[in-house]
Amino acid sequence: MDEKKVWDQHVDWYWVDAFDKFQFWNDWEVKEKIGARNKEEKLLLITSPRNWIEGGELLETINFLDNTKAFEIIEYQ
Repeated sequence: MDEKKVWDQHVDWYWVDAFDKFQFWNDWEVKEKIGARNKEEKLLLITSPRNWIEGGELLETINFLDNTKAFEIIEYQ
């Protein structure tokens, strides 16, 4: 099995950027990475509210207990 792991260690922490087909992006990277992605591949994105670009379909919104938006789940096909 070909495992794809991208990680590093600094200041006594392990930071995982990717494994298998999953990638973890910082909020400030999301829009750029969506724009640069391979359009042939589907993408399921879980991000902060309104932190995505046109072309995706909003599937679900997850709220905090006070009913403010916490995350949005978007699908790009």
